[in-house]
Amino acid sequence: INDMLEEQYDVIYGSWPNAKDQIVLVLNEKNELDDLTLYALGLLSREEIDAIGRIRHYPFWGECLAYLMIASSFAFFFGGVWQQAIVAGVIAVILRFVVALSDRLIQNAIFSKFLCSFVLTALTFGSVRLGLAPRADEIIIGCIMLLIPGIGFTNAMRDIFTGDSIAGVLRCLEAVLCALAIAGGYYLFVFLAGGGAI
Repeated sequence: INDMLEEQYDVIYGSWPNAKDQIVLVLNEKNELDDLTLYALGLLSREEIDAIGRIRHYPFWGECLAYLMIASSFAFFFGGVWQQAIVAGVIAVILRFVVALSDRLIQNAIFSKFLCSFVLTALTFGSVRLGLAPRADEIIIGCIMLLIPGIGFTNAMRDIFTGDSIAGVLRCLEAVLCALAIAGGYYLFVFLAGGGAI
């Protein structure tokens, strides 16, 4: 162990290793280890890790209601009329079902965002074609806000500012790729539907 490490870290329990077969566990700011590290060390079983992944913090109907309220509010906030807010809310509930389905079937989060963006664009332009709303812009803005990786980008900036630049750059890259996937889903539908004719 070099002097720099000893200056940067405090020993919580035990002592610094003095042999090749000893390890050091670096804890987070709360002096805890995350579940994945505990699993890697063999302290949690695969069943326990899978059970943690299945924990739902909110009921599905509550998530649908939140999607409805968020999309409707953003559609109205960005200048939409009440018809657009209602359509945005309904599409957002459908979008929540698409997100749940894509989370089960698609392991790649970026492709999942692409698919969700494609579906919400198709539903939005379909509702405008049916005369349920006057314009698609505010509906798409309201619904797309549900997909934008704002927390991921915020965490990336936090990591960069706290000195964890590698994790920050990787999170930032993931957020940018997700945003590009959302834009790609929109543009693919517009291209397939004939562009400006929508």
